[in-house]
Amino acid sequence: MRLIHVGVPGKLIKCDLCDTAVKTKYGLARHMKTMHTEEYQTPQTCTICSKVSPSLQAHREHIKYMHSLQRKHECKLCDKAFKRITDFKEHMATHTGEALYTCS
Repeated sequence: MRLIHVGVPGKLIKCDLCDTAVKTKYGLARHMKTMHTEEYQTPQTCTICSKVSPSLQAHREHIKYMHSLQRKHECKLCDKAFKRITDFKEHMATHTGEALYTCS
């Protein structure tokens, strides 16, 4: 019996081809498909801007973040909206004055 949702860590399943370890068989299957198949690892060229991405996953992320018009992270204090949560958090810091980064 595998305990989930109670804070008991399950056994990790290791990929035979790299150092990746995942929690489920589904996760391993997804990893194998996206990281170790020729289809997903073939460089992809963007039809909009001609950028070459090293994999299908990277290409999809490029399309989502560079060419999508959807901006789902909206500021409640002004009319700005952002595609990426990190950009939104940096923007919110301009309202709150919160320091997001510290020097080490």
